Amino acid sequence: MSLRKKTLVIIGTTLVSLIIALYLFSQLIFLNSFNQVEENTVRRNTTRALNALNDEISAIHGTDREWAHWTDSYNFIEDLNDNYREGNTHDGIFYTYSLNVMLYINTKGEIVFGRAFDLAAGQEVPIPNSLMNHLQTDSILLNHSDKEIGELNIDGISGILMLPEGPMIVASTPILTNEKTGPTRGSLVWGRYLNDQEIQELADKTRLSLAVQPIEAAYLSPDFVEAKSNLLTGPAEYIRSQNDELIAGYELLQDIYGNPALILRIELPREIYAQGQASISYFIISLLIAGLIFAGATLILLERIVLSRLEQLNASVGNIGISTDLSKRIEITGTDEISSLATAINIMLEALSQAHHKLEQARDQAIEALQVKAQILANVSHDARTPLSIIMLRSEMLQRGIHGSLTEHQNKQLDTILISARQLLFFINNLLDQSQLDAGKVILEKVPFSISDLLAEVELSMSPLASRKGLQFVAQIDQDLPQTLLGDPNRLNQVVSNLVVNAIKFTDIGSIKVRARLVDKEH
Repeated sequence: MSLRKKTLVIIGTTLVSLIIALYLFSQLIFLNSFNQVEENTVRRNTTRALNALNDEISAIHGTDREWAHWTDSYNFIEDLNDNYREGNTHDGIFYTYSLNVMLYINTKGEIVFGRAFDLAAGQEVPIPNSLMNHLQTDSILLNHSDKEIGELNIDGISGILMLPEGPMIVASTPILTNEKTGPTRGSLVWGRYLNDQEIQELADKTRLSLAVQPIEAAYLSPDFVEAKSNLLTGPAEYIRSQNDELIAGYELLQDIYGNPALILRIELPREIYAQGQASISYFIISLLIAGLIFAGATLILLERIVLSRLEQLNASVGNIGISTDLSKRIEITGTDEISSLATAINIMLEALSQAHHKLEQARDQAIEALQVKAQILANVSHDARTPLSIIMLRSEMLQRGIHGSLTEHQNKQLDTILISARQLLFFINNLLDQSQLDAGKVILEKVPFSISDLLAEVELSMSPLASRKGLQFVAQIDQDLPQTLLGDPNRLNQVVSNLVVNAIKFTDIGSIKVRARLVDKEH
């Protein structure tokens, strides 16, 4: 991999790793801060919705208290006069105060007057029997005695009452005179169902998305089930992200007995969360752009300051290598590490040039010495061959009896002379051939020759050597071998003779066999 690619990979990997790390850090720190702000906003709005509901309860309780602390009501519970009934218990009163129940109950727990009204249908309905179960004499709605001080609690009580028909906002106040004196003649109980319409009115007032479900409802939506589990075992409020667009806050409401009764839910758009995500996205995009600019600037600077100069240095060294001209030098610019490297390369080139020059001188001297050696060997071999040839010729003539017959002893001596002469001639020929080979002057011939004649010559010259060591020399030629071959008989004779000499040298007992056979008929 080139330095450019490595640099690009390193910078790219570093940039991506940095962006991932910062993204995770921003998710952990920044987004967590946005989540905290979002949850605080949900808590404030949950409290606002709860306060709105409490305001409704307080409003009903306040009106109920005004009516209960009224002398006309004080008299009505005793005489049930028609004027009060016609003027204060008609249908319009129910619409005016959005009431569903109005009950006048004496101190014996008896309903002396009561009405239940369906606001949606616009008609009177029976008083719910389920409500009657909460109106016993000792019930919290009718017994207004303050247990701590043992006196009458003239303010009464209000809250939520859970009925099979649905949750109801109730208020109960002891009936007194205008001066809030008594003795009390009973209780005035007002009630309003906390139905969907009432919840929607609260939502309109608070501009919140509200929902209320009884905690013991037969069916609860999944988010209410989760909220119920957390509210009953933890704080009275619970916050849950519905999805990326909505977040919900839940509040546990108690009834007038202090028991868990309702779960109030508000839903808010996750604008803060979305803003946080957008801010993080803008931050990451800005960081990415800055990183790309930084990476680009770094690559450009590296290209100009380092990579391009290294490329030029590499090209210069390559050109010198291709041209094999060690006299060339690399151009040096600057005083940095690359310049130092170029200087070191030039020093190395100078050393190589000097070494090459010395090597050429040594080569020329060696060639000259080889030429001198070859000339000397050629002269020696020429000067030595002539007397050797004469010695061999005269010895052979003596053996053939040209100058008279010889004794057996004389023939043996002549054999010794011929063997020694042939060996010496063989040695001289080897020296001459070696010198020619070193000088590069060996020329191979390509002429017809007889392999049988060649082996006969080898046998003639090598048999005496083998006999001296007590070895038997055998030469064999296969019948399918052609009689005439094409090649250099002199060189082949030298090769075979050298092989035989080596075999004789390293063999102490046995025989030396030279065999010529056909290996490849086509070639």
